[in-house]
Amino acid sequence: MYGYAPWQQYAFQYSTLTLNRPSISHEGWRFDAALDRVPGTDEFMMRTVPGRDFAGWRPEPGRCDHCGKFRDRNTTYLVTNEETGETLQVGASCMEVFLGVRPKGLWSLGTSIEPDEDRNTAPLSTQSVEDNRELIAKALVASDMGKRYVSKSRAGEWGSASTADRIDALFGSTTFRRLTEEDRLEREEARQELAEVLSSGLVDDVVKAAREVGTDSDYGRNLNTALDAGFSTVAMSGTVISAVAAYGRKNREVAQVKVREDRITEATPGFVAPVKTRLRDVPVTITNVFEGTRAAYAWPHGDEPFQIITMRGADGHEIVWKTSTVQPIAVGDEVTMTGTVKEHGEFRGVDQTQISRAKLEIPVTLGADGFPAPNTAYSPNALGRAGKKLTAERIRVERTTRRPGADGEWNVEGRTTSNHRVTWETTDAPPEGSATELTGTIDYVDDSGVKTAIIVQS
Repeated sequence: MYGYAPWQQYAFQYSTLTLNRPSISHEGWRFDAALDRVPGTDEFMMRTVPGRDFAGWRPEPGRCDHCGKFRDRNTTYLVTNEETGETLQVGASCMEVFLGVRPKGLWSLGTSIEPDEDRNTAPLSTQSVEDNRELIAKALVASDMGKRYVSKSRAGEWGSASTADRIDALFGSTTFRRLTEEDRLEREEARQELAEVLSSGLVDDVVKAAREVGTDSDYGRNLNTALDAGFSTVAMSGTVISAVAAYGRKNREVAQVKVREDRITEATPGFVAPVKTRLRDVPVTITNVFEGTRAAYAWPHGDEPFQIITMRGADGHEIVWKTSTVQPIAVGDEVTMTGTVKEHGEFRGVDQTQISRAKLEIPVTLGADGFPAPNTAYSPNALGRAGKKLTAERIRVERTTRRPGADGEWNVEGRTTSNHRVTWETTDAPPEGSATELTGTIDYVDDSGVKTAIIVQS
């Protein structure tokens, strides 16, 4: 965030507010949906209240059942009579007369709904639009090719960044942002990856997977309407971005079918080791990754993501790890596993060794100096927990920066021979690119982004 330093700790106080959603009605009519016209076409996107789905049904564009007139309308609304179940389409300029209230500021759709005054609105040509293919390519880059898609609603529940927010961070304007060198490097790498995605056939694969969603739901109709348009307005972009979720889901389903077919034929009966055995740096291949949500036990008791990761060792034994720390891995990845055998079990005819207190490391190639290449992705895990003591830990210095407001003090960022990211403070900063040895204790782990061990020298 703007003005924050990565080596500092900040405390924030939050309050939880519970808002009552207003019920807007007139003589039994309930507000149900807004229909936003796709610029330059007769198609529209439908925004419904939570829990309401018209199963893909669409009224005639531009019609108003209140005044009986067909007009070139940008926005109309659907209202339903709670007693009879009758649904009417009402133009924005007629809504105040029909319901007795202006639709401006309604919360019923979870977004701001501005009235369309029909002929008095700004020309459609002035709306900002983006090519769908480029937007989908950006979404692929921001979601690790569809593997890490996060919707706006899930991002709020999990306290993480949504895919749409990641797109803005990687490709949005930098006019009012203060970018670090790391941010600039990440944006440059993202733009290079974007060019590669656009020149490949991945976007076509995403569109094909999204088309398979069908049109028997409001979401499916919205998605197909947006893809047919070929471009996205600000209101349409979230729906187009979500196409990568369908692509990621399809890929997972294909991979899971193969896993199920190979699982029984290739599995070795028995278990890796007895219960309570600590396993270290065992080479394994990821055979399945299931992701979901579950109730969290820590405050504020919301939902949290979790993974069930299935692995297979070189001897063919199946190993399973259930974790709430989402790991950036995929089926087929070859990693090293460290963990403790929790229990033995069986699932669909295959013996399983269940582990806990585990971590997965992606092997890297070491150079002549004993370190990974400078631009190699860091390990997704921290060097260790708070309190771990380090003795003559070999570290290559990656970057040194002066601490703001502290005379003669430096913040040093480095990479260990095991490819972990670490930082520490010193008054005698070694040159960037040099190797040094550090003795001290891990004070705490910064898990915002790449997990980083903050070291206090002894």
